[in-house]
Amino acid sequence: MRLLIPFLSCVLLSSAAAQDAGVEGVFSLGVGARALALGRAFTSVADDPTSIYWNPSSLPLLPQKQLSSLHIPLYLSSAYDFFGFAVPTRTLGGFGMGAMNVRTGDIEGRDRDNVSTGDFNYSETEYLLSYGGMVPRIPLVSRVLTPLYAGVTMKLVHQSLGGSSALGAGGDIGFLYTPTALRGLRLGLSFQNVLQPTLKLRQTSDRLPLSVRGGVSLSSSLGDVGQGLVTIDVHKATSRSMKYCVGAEFNVRRLFSVRAGWDGDPALGFGVTYWKLGFDYAYVSREPGPLHCVSVGFRIGRTIAEDWIAVKRREAEERTRRAEAERKAMIEKHSAIAVELYRKEDYFGALGEWQKVLAFDPENSDAERWVGQITDKIQSIQEDVIKDQELLALIKEQIDSGIEFLTKGNYDGAITQWNKVLSLDPTNATAREYLEKTRTLLAGEISEHSTTALQLEREEKFVEALSKWKEVLELDPQNSAGLAGVERVSKRIEEAQHINLGFEYFTAGEFDKSAIEFRAALALNPENKTAVEYLRRSVGRKSLLEISGDKEVWRLYLKGIEHFTRGEYEEAIRVWEEVLELDPENENAVRNIEEAKLRLKKASER
Repeated sequence: MRLLIPFLSCVLLSSAAAQDAGVEGVFSLGVGARALALGRAFTSVADDPTSIYWNPSSLPLLPQKQLSSLHIPLYLSSAYDFFGFAVPTRTLGGFGMGAMNVRTGDIEGRDRDNVSTGDFNYSETEYLLSYGGMVPRIPLVSRVLTPLYAGVTMKLVHQSLGGSSALGAGGDIGFLYTPTALRGLRLGLSFQNVLQPTLKLRQTSDRLPLSVRGGVSLSSSLGDVGQGLVTIDVHKATSRSMKYCVGAEFNVRRLFSVRAGWDGDPALGFGVTYWKLGFDYAYVSREPGPLHCVSVGFRIGRTIAEDWIAVKRREAEERTRRAEAERKAMIEKHSAIAVELYRKEDYFGALGEWQKVLAFDPENSDAERWVGQITDKIQSIQEDVIKDQELLALIKEQIDSGIEFLTKGNYDGAITQWNKVLSLDPTNATAREYLEKTRTLLAGEISEHSTTALQLEREEKFVEALSKWKEVLELDPQNSAGLAGVERVSKRIEEAQHINLGFEYFTAGEFDKSAIEFRAALALNPENKTAVEYLRRSVGRKSLLEISGDKEVWRLYLKGIEHFTRGEYEEAIRVWEEVLELDPENENAVRNIEEAKLRLKKASER
């Protein structure tokens, strides 16, 4: 057994320096060839399934479901392996699971007298189950640390040696802060073995030590060339001296990466990405010999952003389908009512119903034919009713004009014509009947359009609702409900347009433009949570919280947004220049002024 101890020390990859008295766990090396090539400075970087080991709080920030594996051939037929699976969600945080294993076989056992006792095997496996999510807003804390993410990993450790085995349970916790004021900056903190697993193998009991890691990383775009990353970790384990880890990475157009790191020993590596597959290699200098680490990853399905866009597209298609079905149902309903009213010789009622059919389907040939037929019928009736020959020509002209207005749905013009007839013949029963029924039709159509518009608003079909409110105003230009509805729905449509355009810019990576659109949406509706959230994600150098810190600056800033959204670019520039007088460092105002000047220039070139 004495010969076994130094052998296992090598196999279990203790990375302690010779002068350290403490002992780290068998899995202290870490997981992921990329992380190992970065000198294990991965606490704040963790952006793949290895997050379940390094820092589970980063799981919700993964763009899509991913698989990751690691294999390290060790010495004397030993091996070190990892497999992980991560599932981020848009609203529920991120989930992960995985397993780590180190094993060796054919170890020669000897007793105290150095007599061979036969060969035996050693294996240790750690099963991990993780969850990470955004920390809810907490007074005071949220003012400083927003957004803040937290995560937890529960693990089960199984150890076997020869015919003996041990089982222990433990847990890790981690935190991640991604300040919006500086895009690309991430700060991570991880506590491994907060719940320390205890393993009792035969007569020996071991407790895995508490390990604390803190890290900061900064990634930055290098234009068309690629992207760079610098990361630093500080690592302290129980009874071990402080260890510093640093790493750097250069990524060429998300296709090829080169890496270097140092954690007391140097490490190098590279990575290749093709389609949804990723391959990473790391060379890690260790005693008694270097480690060759290989990882393979696979991204599954669509990204969270793509899923969200697909859901919205399906919802829009379903709304369109329902609207078309409702339109056809209304055409059938009003057509049936019109035919029945005509049979009962209620020609005005029938005419009104056919007008409603034409409102739903302006090209409806049956409705056009019936309108012509009813118009001829009404004109025939009028010719029989009017008795005064001296006024016949003039009254007929006015009535014909009124009927023409009525058939075109111009109730205001028709009412004017009926009043002209009554001014010539105050006792004209036909004109009075036309006038009363026209007003009834007008009121009924206004009521129906208003009711439909309100229903469409409740169903968030704002384009259709705006059309209905405009139809109300065409019937009655001074209708207060119609005026208010047009103003209200126009703002909602404009808000939605800014949101949709913001999403397009956001998905395309044009974050400055997306921020302008989300700010414009907030100017129309400061309570729009989607705009607030995606503005936070889009802002590159200054957060919404910092912009709104000065009430006067914030008031002028929003006033400029209002002018901008109405196309009043010169006025918007003037207001934003007032913002710069109060806050010369306000980058958002500078960018907005540039955008407004660009739009002025485009307008002048037309």
